[in-house]
Amino acid sequence: MDYPVVLLGIVKDGQGSKFLQACKDGGSTGGTVLRGLGTIGNKVMNILGLHDRRNEVILTIVPNELEDSLHQLISKRLHMDKHGQGVLFSLAATSLIGNHGKDYQFQESEENMADHQVIITIVDREFGDDVVAAGREAGARGATILHGRGTGSREVSKLFHVNIEPEKEVVLMVVDGDKTKTISDNIVKELDIRAKGKGLLFTMGVNQTTGLYEAD
Repeated sequence: MDYPVVLLGIVKDGQGSKFLQACKDGGSTGGTVLRGLGTIGNKVMNILGLHDRRNEVILTIVPNELEDSLHQLISKRLHMDKHGQGVLFSLAATSLIGNHGKDYQFQESEENMADHQVIITIVDREFGDDVVAAGREAGARGATILHGRGTGSREVSKLFHVNIEPEKEVVLMVVDGDKTKTISDNIVKELDIRAKGKGLLFTMGVNQTTGLYEAD
């Protein structure tokens, strides 16, 4: 079955553009780079050899048939077989909206659906708060907004058919599984996500959560 896969990479500062180029060479239309600031004494990052506080987090979405080949290509280009060169992992998306005619709809009836889903929306920076408002209106309890940045090249990076520039915002929401479609549908409607170039929304199942509480 054809479905979208989210690739997430963590590499040393300055390697994001090289990572994205490998993605493009392997069939992806691009992605976005976020600045990551590690914490001193983070044992996991030390084990990975990424103990420098300045890292880059790369996000892209590809068809599932490209997953294996991209893992191999990115690993080869960035020498991830060596300690400290970065980490790459992939997750199956449960929906994708805004891919200009290639939407993958969320299926509420899927067996073994996760109790929670994370909704990730990429929009122009001035619309990040509108995404949060649309989510809350439909039942979301909160959100986190991350700022995207350019890759340092003149070429405008793309996540599928959506341009990703420094003025973009990435909005993360963790929501109850049975509210995912209602919330994501409202965001898509209010932000006109299906219009070309207006944004991108996708969801992924969450295996486990800690610290989420119902409002009093």
